[in-house]
Amino acid sequence: MRSPSSAIVLLLTLCSTGCITLSERSIDHNFDGLQAAMSRSGTVCMLLVHGMGGYSTGDPQTLIGAIQTQLHLRPIATTDQPIGPTDVDKNVGSLTRQDLKSADGRVLRIYTLKWEPLTEGLKRQYLAYDATPASARLRLPIFNDVKQSLMNENVPDVVLYVGGYRPVLQKAVRAALGRIQHDLGDNKDYEYFFVTFSLGSKIVFDVVDQMDNEANAAHHDEIVDRTASFFMLANQLPLLGLGNVDPATAPETSGHVAGYESMLRFVRRKHQRQQSATAPSPGTQPAGGELSIVAVSDPNDLFSYSIPPYVKQQFPATFVNVVLSVAKTGYWIPTEGYVINPMAAHTGYGHDPDVIKLIIDGWPHRLHESLLGR
Repeated sequence: MRSPSSAIVLLLTLCSTGCITLSERSIDHNFDGLQAAMSRSGTVCMLLVHGMGGYSTGDPQTLIGAIQTQLHLRPIATTDQPIGPTDVDKNVGSLTRQDLKSADGRVLRIYTLKWEPLTEGLKRQYLAYDATPASARLRLPIFNDVKQSLMNENVPDVVLYVGGYRPVLQKAVRAALGRIQHDLGDNKDYEYFFVTFSLGSKIVFDVVDQMDNEANAAHHDEIVDRTASFFMLANQLPLLGLGNVDPATAPETSGHVAGYESMLRFVRRKHQRQQSATAPSPGTQPAGGELSIVAVSDPNDLFSYSIPPYVKQQFPATFVNVVLSVAKTGYWIPTEGYVINPMAAHTGYGHDPDVIKLIIDGWPHRLHESLLGR
């Protein structure tokens, strides 16, 4: 999700009249990060999936660079291939695979999925007129920037997904998961590691959930069995779940789990297979691979939600809410008080040093000096 430039300039100007540093932090309980995954598996397949509007400036290169540096990995291969075409849009997305290797021979395969090209043409077709000079000059500059970035580039992706275009975006994620499976071949010493942004979290859980009812159900169980870490940055599941509400069965209480159904089925399946006779043997299941689903949210991010108590209490050891300040500067506006750049709060997760630290080291941090211990 991209951030408007004029808004940043204005906020920097406001900083001359007074700023504060924001450092909110709340973490439910311990969880493992990428470092732990690489210590127990010969190959870790890390899938990055962006949300509405594509990757923000600095994503995902900042995260990948930090991983390579902090874990002392060396690059061994990079490939970039299309994931389509689809019947709807020939401007397909792409999947980049980057292979990194540790000194002891362990491999990290980072797959970066870009599905935004699947929606760019439609957004231009339906909304480009609103960006013409004739339309733009009627607005104040900062509001024009926000309108173009938020409403014309980002939010339409959400509308398309909750509508009839959902299968197209799901096809991109399905293709990415299929590519990972193909690349693994006969490899038996591996695990999945997910880092998803906003809408991307919903798409991944929905796609994996669908696999349980198809001919590739075995692939579904492989993903469930081999996933220990799922990081949801800027979680939007409760908001997106409203698109699934059936008026015939609409809840009358706040205990409904709209939006979380596919995620909860993933977690239930994981626990069932770990406890049943059909679960993989200890020799094939990654050691210490208990599932953690970590939702990271900035308290001032208008588009992000923590996992609610009525969902979290079903599997309290699995779900982790992390609330921390991604937008770290508050700007003083006379008569209004302090404000933050709301776009920065939503677009900064993937290149925020605190979030990167959590993804790599988990919590509590073990080997590196903590960035969060202020």
